[in-house]
Amino acid sequence: MGSNRRRDNLPDFQSAFVGRGRHLVEVARLLRTERLVTLTGPPGVGKTRLALRVASTMRSRYADGVWLVELAAIAEPAMVAHRVARTLAVLPRPGRALLDELAALLQDRRALLVLDNCEHVLDACARLADRLLRACPELAILTTSRQSLGLAGEWAWLVPPLSAPPVGGLGNGAPLGERDAIERYEAFELFVERARRASPSFALDQGTAAAAAQICCRLDGLPLAIELAAARTSNLKVEEIAALLDDRFTLLTASPDATPTGQRSLRATLDWSHDLLSEAEQVLFRRLAVFVGGWTLEAAEAVCAIDGGLPSIVDLISGLVDQSLVVADERGGEFRYRLLETLREYGLERLRAAGEEEGLRDAHLDWLLRFTEDAEPALRGAQQADWLDRLEVEHDNLRAGLGWCLGRGSAESGLRLCWAVWRFWLTRNHPAEGLACLARVLGLERAKAEPALHFAGLFAAGRLAYVAGDPETARRSLEEALAIARELDHREDIAGALTQLGHLARERGDYATARRLYEESLCLRQEAGDRRLIAISLGSLGRAAYGQGNLAEARQLAEGSIHLSRTAGDPRDLGTLLVFLGDVASEQGDRDAARAYYAEASAIIEQLRDRQLLAQLLEGFAALAADEDRGQRALRLAGAAAGLRESIGVLLQRTERHRLERRIDPLRRTLGTDRFMALWAEGRAMPIADAIGYALDVDQVPDAAAAVRAAAAELGLTPSEQRITLLLGQGFSNRHIAATLEVSERTVEWHVGNLLDKLGLASRVQVAVWVVEHGLAG
Repeated sequence: MGSNRRRDNLPDFQSAFVGRGRHLVEVARLLRTERLVTLTGPPGVGKTRLALRVASTMRSRYADGVWLVELAAIAEPAMVAHRVARTLAVLPRPGRALLDELAALLQDRRALLVLDNCEHVLDACARLADRLLRACPELAILTTSRQSLGLAGEWAWLVPPLSAPPVGGLGNGAPLGERDAIERYEAFELFVERARRASPSFALDQGTAAAAAQICCRLDGLPLAIELAAARTSNLKVEEIAALLDDRFTLLTASPDATPTGQRSLRATLDWSHDLLSEAEQVLFRRLAVFVGGWTLEAAEAVCAIDGGLPSIVDLISGLVDQSLVVADERGGEFRYRLLETLREYGLERLRAAGEEEGLRDAHLDWLLRFTEDAEPALRGAQQADWLDRLEVEHDNLRAGLGWCLGRGSAESGLRLCWAVWRFWLTRNHPAEGLACLARVLGLERAKAEPALHFAGLFAAGRLAYVAGDPETARRSLEEALAIARELDHREDIAGALTQLGHLARERGDYATARRLYEESLCLRQEAGDRRLIAISLGSLGRAAYGQGNLAEARQLAEGSIHLSRTAGDPRDLGTLLVFLGDVASEQGDRDAARAYYAEASAIIEQLRDRQLLAQLLEGFAALAADEDRGQRALRLAGAAAGLRESIGVLLQRTERHRLERRIDPLRRTLGTDRFMALWAEGRAMPIADAIGYALDVDQVPDAAAAVRAAAAELGLTPSEQRITLLLGQGFSNRHIAATLEVSERTVEWHVGNLLDKLGLASRVQVAVWVVEHGLAG
């Protein structure tokens, strides 16, 4: 949080904010006097959108930032605090509760947290909010949820529907003046704006205005329902849409005891959309709801066609896309599909009502097991980067599958999943989440029924705990894993556990024990003849020699390890060893060799997108720059590495930390504290790609314009506001800016007002002057 030069992580708004001006003012005013505000209301009423707009307008009030924490994909209450910590870049520390870490960070900060979609983890959100608000007097929390958190001092603000025309408010022959009055209703304004997006040829006349007014009225002004209706204008006339509502709102006459009042109108809207589908489309729609975060066509065919009763899945999905119930995203020439969250929840209700939920969740889990167990061996081979990307895309599905395993106490399936993806958790910077999942799976009553699987879970937990900076959990897990492996006489597993225990001994400075464990592991691996694992053991012995100051031995072992690793086919192993060999060469004063090893490693690391490895690489380049008396470069690179480590929650290990500190600490005296901190902050603010490029190009200096843009970001300007600032500097009018950016003039006006406030300026002319003075013109 404190390390991030931008003071918020709010998204860039892509569509106009229609009809909520007075609500925006009311909630913002409330947040000026209340520290906990919860926006409540039914699905689809616009709680999230309103919360984000409120938060955006209040950036200047919170000097330490406005931070969005999205909870929709969180399946386990225990992960709420972890998601907040990850958003704020809080590092977990052994022996200290994560909530205590968050409270310590925020205790003197003036900040706003936006907790979005709390309803499924309500108790966990309430505990977190209560703890933080008690400990942090300057903190405010804005949440969205179907119900309030139930805390003393909480202000629950019900998000109302948009104002809609009265029943029969506009007939086909109504005069123009009456039509003008209708256009001032918020729901009508939203329908027209979204209809024009869906169908550029949409035009208002007496007939379409009357039908649109009828739709808005009968849909009770609920934004989701209105947007779904407006989307139909791509293939239906407005009058036809209105006619299809004739039998839908009979549901509104249902007994108030039958369902919560806030859900009735939304369910009617979704029922209406659902009933427009064919029987086969209805079946597929509800079955697709088991996916979280989306799916591929192959996944849908594997999970949803379990009874063979559906026709072509691809045709059915295409139909759902055409009817705006499924979103199709194209990535790299391939399509991936998803349901909006509210629609997914509605689909799950339909799935339960059809008695299909257990069968579909089992099918989803079976697909996940096949998918992840296909990925597991590939994560140790040449295709690991591709598989890491695929697992990243399916991460929310993986969470859902693990949640299903935990919910029904299936330790075997849970351990199979965890073992298949622990390398993904490690490489793609999710060690804390992986460790939390493993702890729960290992805690299931039947977790020890299969010793080999139990070993796998313990070993993975040990690896993740080591990386996450929890050596005690790592030691306990690995020692228990080693005992199981010895009992089973699985020599490869014995060697693996010995190596990891050796890492723990080396980290605490017990090099004699580390070498003994590494040597025992090496003997077992040499007997098996696995070149990849032998390379790992040689590299581990090299690290022990390096820690003891035996640089010649360390380099010899590292070179031998790399020779084997080049033929073993695991890019991550090779990248790790290349960085280590670069460190050894740098310590020996062989700077050209060190730079060459780092450069080769960088290509591998960029492909894998392994931020832990990248941090190590930047630290190596920082040490090299310090040795070359390029102190400013060294500080920027060290700052970039530190920012990366904070963002992923991975600590710098003991030996590497001491090596870097020996070179960086003297620069504080040489450059002075102010300059030292400024250079460090410049590095922390560098985008990853820029940091890599800066490390590789010894003659590069940070681009002045990029520094100015970073300053604009630090002032709280969103990317859209920065673009509008540049266009204002070129003399563009609001109309021209709206056409250039393909947004409405009202959106531009809203952004201009925000950026004037953030820049402390009073007019567009002053913005143009600011642009020129900061070198952004042209």
